[in-house]
This record gives sequence, C-alpha cells and structure tokens, in this order.
Amino acid sequence: MAAWLGQLGIPARAEQLALTAGAQHAMTTAFAAVTRPGDTILTEELTYSGMKRLAQQMHLKLRGVAMDAEGLRVDALDAACRTSRARVLYCMPRLQNPMSAVMSDKRRRQIAAIATKYRLTVIEDDTYGFHLPDCAPLMQLIPDRTIFVTSLSKSLFPGLRVGCAVAPAPLLEKISEAIWATMSSG
Repeated sequence: MAAWLGQLGIPARAEQLALTAGAQHAMTTAFAAVTRPGDTILTEELTYSGMKRLAQQMHLKLRGVAMDAEGLRVDALDAACRTSRARVLYCMPRLQNPMSAVMSDKRRRQIAAIATKYRLTVIEDDTYGFHLPDCAPLMQLIPDRTIFVTSLSKSLFPGLRVGCAVAPAPLLEKISEAIWATMSSG
C-alpha cells in the first residue's frame, strides 16, 4: 500500500499507515481516534453522503462550510473556525464528492495555513485522488495535522474492500485501536 501511495505522490511509509476494510472504514476509525460524541466537524457545505451517515452514527455534528468552484472557501473556513469549537475538518481537496471541485495549489496552501492556525486535525478523504496524481494532497503540506484516507476500491479493485489511513504516530496508535475494536475476530 505504501508503494502504491508513493506512485501517486503520497509520502507514506509502511509504519505510518493502517490497513482498513475500505475508505469508509478508514474514515470511521479516524473519527473514532479524534472525536467524541457531540463534537462538531467542519466539512464542505455539500459533502459525501457517507460522511453524513457516519456522523449520525457516531453522534457528531456537521457544520457545512461555504464552497466555490475550488471547494472550501478560505474566508468561510476561517470564519467557521473563529465561531465554533470545531477541532476537526473533513474534506476532499482532490475531486470532491459530490461537486467534483479540485482545490488549486494556492487554495490548498491557504487551507493548510488555516488548519495550522486553528490547530485543526484534517481528515483528508482522497478516494478519488488517483485521478489527479499531479495535484498534491493537503497531507504533503501539513503531515503532522492530517489523517489521509483512501482505498483501492475505486482505483484498482472495485470488488475488494481494502483501504488505509495514513497518520502521524500519535494518531496512528488510536486509529489502530479503533481498527481492532471494529474488526476483532473475537
């Protein structure tokens, strides 16, 4: 998985990633690692329907952030950070679902600066990023603040549920615990 991610421009070493049963499972374990029921998650105002169901299941509140043709608007994210207690941002910078927005390099840098300024943990859903290998993910800009989730299901093996979460060491341990809790064989 690390070698495949490297081919897509994702700097990931094997010791930085946890294998999951698809991207949705990676998202579930990432949110389990960094949130508690009742927390507010910032996300694009139009977001992936699976995120909405996951938030409902985990008793998380979603706060939509205004978008434009490139996805998250910088001014709207800054305002949402100032006016909420949100500590987590979920977004899809490379080929956003459902709008297919793609953040420019400048926009990704601005979003990364805001995440750093407000100490947000970013959960970057990159399920469709393989379509844009020349477009760098947020993880490259703020690897210490980002949990990167993806899967092989959309890109290589449609019938196989294999994904991963790439995260900084302190978060990877919590993600691994969540994987164990959701996949233990008894």
